[in-house]
Amino acid sequence: MSAAVPRTAQETVAEYLRSEILAGRLAAGSRLQQSEIAQRLGVSITPVREAFRDLVMEGLVDFDRFRGAVVHVPSIAELDEIFMIRQRLIPLSCELGVSRITPEELDECESLMRQIEAADAVTWSILNRQFHRILDHAAGNGRLTEILWRLADVATLYIHLTLEDNTHRRDDAEREHRELLDAYRNGDAAVATRVQLEHFEGTTRAAREKLMEKAASTGG
Repeated sequence: MSAAVPRTAQETVAEYLRSEILAGRLAAGSRLQQSEIAQRLGVSITPVREAFRDLVMEGLVDFDRFRGAVVHVPSIAELDEIFMIRQRLIPLSCELGVSRITPEELDECESLMRQIEAADAVTWSILNRQFHRILDHAAGNGRLTEILWRLADVATLYIHLTLEDNTHRRDDAEREHRELLDAYRNGDAAVATRVQLEHFEGTTRAAREKLMEKAASTGG
């Protein structure tokens, strides 16, 4: 087994910020101060600035004209765009993945699924991301996987919204995880596709409702 390639300072900063954002510890709209992050991680300003650029490309960070780098703020328009693209790509991913997924990947998904069902809201989102990344990777198509992973990273921001005070959506999502994994185990691409689309549609619907509530409460 080859040794792991050491991370650059830029990669370390990007992974730290990515984890903080996806875990919800850096809230949407939060200002990201280069000097503070550099000091916290013991690096210079340069890798922090470069990490910001990486996260902008991933859709997790925006550059505000007046405030500088800020955590990306979700919107209904973006949510609908993400779902539309996923809706087109998921059938292909499932068709490829159910025939190529390995027993080891299935077992890893099973373990993650159990952890998800026992997790708090923050950990739930992180583990949920890992669960779906395994299924996306099983398709064996690097370009397709890269697109789905980038969409999923941005979508995680919306998943946080659905978990704030919606235990029913969490219960539904966990049931859908079980059905999805069963479909992959059985090599049933049609069922896997149907469950995946229902899964993402449920999350999209719940997130849209939450965004509308927030907009109404702030007069936006």
